[in-house]
Amino acid sequence: LLPREGNTEQRGLTLALINVEGVPLRFYNTHLHTQASDRLLQTARIAEVIDAAPEGSKVLTGDFNARPTTLEMVPIYERFLDAWLEAGVPTPENPDGLTSPSRLEGDPTSRIDYIFVSPQVTVTSTYVPIDAQTRHAADHYPVVADIVLPGSEVGIGRKTPTVPPVEGERQPGENILEPDDAGAPPAQ
Repeated sequence: LLPREGNTEQRGLTLALINVEGVPLRFYNTHLHTQASDRLLQTARIAEVIDAAPEGSKVLTGDFNARPTTLEMVPIYERFLDAWLEAGVPTPENPDGLTSPSRLEGDPTSRIDYIFVSPQVTVTSTYVPIDAQTRHAADHYPVVADIVLPGSEVGIGRKTPTVPPVEGERQPGENILEPDDAGAPPAQ
C-alpha cells in the first residue's frame, strides 16, 4: 500500500514477476491519488521499492494523475525512461500521448497515464488507441507500448531446440558399446 495523508482513498503498487520466454520481467502497476500532496508521498515510496528491487528489466505502468512536468513525477523520471518519449515516433493523431479524459466526442486534453521502462528495455512503439471502444471503456484512454527485453533472443534458462533421435540412427556422443549380460556397460 502506498502512503497517504489523512483518510484519503487508499492507493497501491502491484508487482507481477513475469517470465517472458525465459527473460525475467518485474512488472509494476499503480493508480496514484488525485491530490498532489499524496502523490508526492506515493512516488517517493515507489522509488524506494524500485531501489530495493533486484537488478533487471522493469516496467511501471499506471494512472499517475500527474502531468510529466510535475514535481511528484521526478522520482519516477530519475529511475525510468518514459516509453512515449523513447519510441521517438509520435502518432500523428495524438502526438503528445494525451490520455484523459476519454469522452464520446472530442479529444483528451491531459497526459497522466504512462508506461515507464528501465534503461535496459527497448521501446519500439507507443500509441494511445482512441476509437469507439476505448471511448466507452474507462475515464482515460489506454497507453500501449511494444518493448524488447534484453536477452530476448536467447533468454535466461531457455533451452536449445533439439531434434529427437531418429530410430535406428546413432546420435553424436552415444555409447555404441552394448552392456554385458549383467547390464553393466563393458569396460573400456
